[in-house]
Amino acid sequence: MNSRHTKKRAVAVVAIIATIVGALAATAGAQGQRFPDVPPDHYAHEAIEWAAEAGVTIGYGDGTFKPERPLIKRQAVVFMERYYDEILQAEESEDFTRGDMMVLLKAIDDGTIRNTESDTVNLESSTLVARSNRSCILAPTGALSCWGAGTIGSIGGAGRYIDVSPNSNHTCAVRTDNSVECWGSGQHGRTNAPSGQFSAVASGRYHTCGIRTSGELECWGDNSNDRSTPPDGTYTAVTSGLQHSCAIRSDGALTCWGSPYDAPGNNVYMTSAPSGAFKSIAAGEQHTCAVRTDGTITCWGDHNVSSRNQYSFGRDSRIFPPTGTFVDVASGHRHSCALGTSGKIACWGHNGDGQASAPDGDYVDVAVGSNHSCGLMTDGTITCWGHNGYGQASPPAA
Repeated sequence: MNSRHTKKRAVAVVAIIATIVGALAATAGAQGQRFPDVPPDHYAHEAIEWAAEAGVTIGYGDGTFKPERPLIKRQAVVFMERYYDEILQAEESEDFTRGDMMVLLKAIDDGTIRNTESDTVNLESSTLVARSNRSCILAPTGALSCWGAGTIGSIGGAGRYIDVSPNSNHTCAVRTDNSVECWGSGQHGRTNAPSGQFSAVASGRYHTCGIRTSGELECWGDNSNDRSTPPDGTYTAVTSGLQHSCAIRSDGALTCWGSPYDAPGNNVYMTSAPSGAFKSIAAGEQHTCAVRTDGTITCWGDHNVSSRNQYSFGRDSRIFPPTGTFVDVASGHRHSCALGTSGKIACWGHNGDGQASAPDGDYVDVAVGSNHSCGLMTDGTITCWGHNGYGQASPPAA
């Protein structure tokens, strides 16, 4: 990197905007990494590209930037420190004055950096989530819209959020003030969210885990097999399944805890995570898949086809992902889907309802429920496929 960027003051002010419209990244990606959720027509695209190249931001561990996610105070401080360290390379500089900072803050408050009063929802910048028999879309404005099964009030969610994780009978979400709200069935205490500030949340069947803004994990609900007793450390991503959870550490390594369910005849434990560095992870009921930093996918856990009354009557391919490079992965009951670097979706595993037969097209996000899947296309269209008994594969009209 050059010892100093000799830019005009106005350019420096515009550039620093890139550091305060995104989210803090806790794991480093490859140098020069670009973000699939910041298309060229995004208002901050040029600034975010500059910030990534300059070392001011490195993106989230899953390869995204999440430009519409609200910025918390700690993140702003870190970005400013990086700006001074990497760009100004000094404790003070005439390139960025006290007056410049006030101009910048007033522009944000006035909404002249971007149209903060607009009601238009940019769906292609939204986040798609699914679990069990429901699906949700989280808009950049923080608005949440869900469809599918809504038993015990688990569709809910009338606030503004930065992250959401539904499951069969409850949902938990992180509000824009970083507090956690849960609704639906409170069985086992799974909706008894702790106080404090969080950046992410993951709902399992009977327990829930979240990442505090400090990076530490906290779980609540059923604690059988210590599934609600997470390990120490700092993390960038967390996911929860039926009886286990897994998370990506700040150094990219995986950690899993909870039930060490031994997949019959497969000799693979649910909590025995593979080694290496990862950027995305998704737990199904009893299997888990993760995307390595090189884009390849690794899966582990149970792939026996079984039912409540039958121990096992065959196997499927849910732990045998396709080759190729991928941005993100999502796992359901007995299948998984992943978003490729090409923008295509690949699915594998059980396909009894067509849930593993992704339609052709160009996508920016993917989500998987028990027996259905959904994709967010580049034009903002939501497409779902698979089981639709509860309307979970019938998204609302844009």
